[in-house]
Amino acid sequence: QQSANITRRVFSDRVEQIMFENGHANSAKFVNMVRKWYEAVDKRGIQLYTRLNDMVLMHDYLTENLNFCVFPPPSRYIKGIPAVTFEGILQSISIRMVLYGLAKDHKYNQRAVSTLAVESFFSDLTEMEFSNTGKYHSKFVFK
Repeated sequence: QQSANITRRVFSDRVEQIMFENGHANSAKFVNMVRKWYEAVDKRGIQLYTRLNDMVLMHDYLTENLNFCVFPPPSRYIKGIPAVTFEGILQSISIRMVLYGLAKDHKYNQRAVSTLAVESFFSDLTEMEFSNTGKYHSKFVFK
């Protein structure tokens, strides 16, 4: 299931604020980072350096304390994200940044690059939402 509406609600400013107020600063920081990354990939009219910075924040979070010399990965999940989705996110961020460097005047339609990795990640994040039974379904690791 891919639902941008659910994801926007889960990663909203308001949710971030409530998490911070309730003493969950790391989770609030994660919500902020994911929202900024999503907007960097999807939103129109963002300044170039803001867009690139927000993508770098997500990249740095995902690659922090990661050993790329281990292959294959020790499990099907990397930092709680399915390995294929994890790799797709890193590839998406990298290709967008490279394209800015290659494009004339460092401008191109950033929405022309596939958003499949973003959509897959948000589909995974949607599973984290509380179900009607109150059960929390998540394998994601928040630091």
